[in-house]
Parts: sequence; C-alpha cells; structure tokens
Amino acid sequence: MAPNILELILSERQIAYAITNRDFVIQAVHGDANLLWGDALPSGASALGQKLTHLVPELAASEEELHAVTGGQISHLRYQWVNRSMGPEDEVQRYVTLSVQPYAPEEGPSQQGGLLYLVQDVTEQGRLQQELMQRHNELRLLKEQLERRNNELAAANAELQLMDEMRAAFVSLTAHELRTPLTSIYGYLELLLDEALGPLTEEQQESLQMMQAGAEHLLTTVTNLVDVVRLDSDRIELVLQPMDARDLVQETVDRFSHQAQAKGQQVQVYFADDLPLVLCDAVRAKQIIGHLLSTAIRLTPSNAAITVRVGADPDRSFLQVSVQEGGQGGNPALQAQLFERLSHRVRDGRDNGGDAGLGLYLTRALVDLHGG
Repeated sequence: MAPNILELILSERQIAYAITNRDFVIQAVHGDANLLWGDALPSGASALGQKLTHLVPELAASEEELHAVTGGQISHLRYQWVNRSMGPEDEVQRYVTLSVQPYAPEEGPSQQGGLLYLVQDVTEQGRLQQELMQRHNELRLLKEQLERRNNELAAANAELQLMDEMRAAFVSLTAHELRTPLTSIYGYLELLLDEALGPLTEEQQESLQMMQAGAEHLLTTVTNLVDVVRLDSDRIELVLQPMDARDLVQETVDRFSHQAQAKGQQVQVYFADDLPLVLCDAVRAKQIIGHLLSTAIRLTPSNAAITVRVGADPDRSFLQVSVQEGGQGGNPALQAQLFERLSHRVRDGRDNGGDAGLGLYLTRALVDLHGG
C-alpha cells in the first residue's frame, strides 16, 4: 500500500502504530506521534531507537508480559480508556485504546519478530462512555432516593392506618358507652311522657319533651359519627334488594311525623304514578330519606309545610326523592356546602338547629354507595 494512502487511512481512523524488535526498541513509526506518545516525547524528537517501555508509561512495568507476547504465551495486551495528554497546548481530555501484539516481519521466519504497538483515539466514545456512566450513577441515586421515599411513605401509611384503626376503635367504644345510657334515658322519658308512671303537669310535659329531644339528638349524633368512621374506613356494606319506593318513603315520613307535628308543620308527600321497584339497602335508604326530612324539619319555620316528591328519572333508572322545606330558601352561595362534612350553617346567618353537620354528608355518601 502506498505510504500516502496508509497515512490517510491512519489519520481518518485516528490510528497510529509503531513496530519494535524483540528487545522492544522502536524500529518504525506510522501515524500521529502525539497519539502514540502524548507528552512523553518532546516535540520534534524521534522515537526511533528508543525503548517502547520508556515512552509508554502504561507498559513500563509490563516487560514480563511483553516477553510473553513475543514468545507466544500471550496473544496480546490491551488497555481500554487510557487518559492521554497530547501536549501542554491540548486542553481537551483525550482517551485512547492501547494494544500490543506479536509482529513477524515479512522477510521470513529467520528474521526475529518484535511487537506491534497500536493506538487508537477513542475520545468521542470515551466521552459517551463517561456520560453513560454518569447517567447510570444519577439513575442509581434517583432509584435509591425513590426507594427510600417509598419506604418512608409506606411507613407513614402504615402509621396512618394504625391511627385510623385506633380512631375507629375509640369512636366505636365511645359510641357504645354513650348509646347504652342514652337509650335507657330515652326509654324512661317516653314512659314519663306517656304518664305510665303517673300524671304530669303541662310544665312537666314541656320539660320532659325538651329532654327527650336532646336525648334523641345525642343518639342521632352518635349514630352518625359511627357511620362516618365506618365510611372513612370503607366498612359499610350494602345489602341490595328490590324494595317498594312508596313503602320506604312513607314509613320514614311516618317516623318523623311527631317531630313535624311538634312544630306545627305539615309534611305533604306526592308519589308519581307507576313507580318502579328500587334496588337498595332498605336500612340505608331510610337513613338517607330520614336525614333529608330531619334537616327540612329543623330549617322550616313553625306552622309551615314540607313537601316530599318521589318519582323516577326519565330513563326510569334511578329513584328521585326531593324534600323541599317551607322556609325562605337557602343562600345559593351556601347551598354547595349543604352536603359537606361539618357544614354547620346552611342559611343566611341562621344556625341549623344543633345539627353536627354530619347528616347531609352521610346522605351524599350513602347515595354515592348506591351508585346515585
């Protein structure tokens, strides 16, 4: 191959090589001397006649291995990603690959062979390799951080679950301890009001009725509180079965009629014709209607009417129950808060009569559980 063609190929591929005799003395050099020797050889000096191990620091302590290469015990030596300085003016960090392999001259076997010392500039690949390693390390650090964060979140979640279970257990125990005496108090108040234990004066009846209303309110609040805790813990399960809508609504209205009568209110119920059966949990459905009625009774002035309308949606897929109080109408800005938890006020400057703010929240949650 013509020398100029060889030099062009070596320059294009960024390769240079040197040939030594059996004693590692350099006999020939081709390609960029800076690539071969870096700053180990002064500028303008010749490498010919110098020992290879003196110009290549990486080979300085490898003479035993080099003899093994020339003797055929080792096929070659290779050094990857060697950092090579090309001189004081070269500010770019360069990487080269060094390889040493046996060399036999073309003159024939009678001529003693030496070494072929080959160098290739792999700076671009080295930079890519560095970037890949850097990205790999960054990803590893991110993975460790993510795992640590996941462990922290798992621990926090476990702690929250434990606290939620403790809260639910505390509320259930407290509710049980409150409900038992309240039920007894309510029962004895009914006996007194029915004059089963003797006649009452008008003033005594009024006082006992106030006590009964307070006991009933406490019982309702305790029950609602337990239901909220069970909702938050996903512990409410519905027993769905086909029910007659008229019976559900009318039974609930009858149960709250005494509260309406105590305020001189009239509850008017209107049923649409040909009502379909409704698939629901009967206990929870009555609870939904009861919360609506109880709220309407509290918010409706005395001697006013409350309207209950029961019908089906146009597709006859859902039962629609509306309870309209007989007041002046709510503030539109506050109506959106009606079904929020602990919404104490639902009218302009008027308190809701002592409701703990759980009834309508439970109503919405139970309707959601039914798919409504």
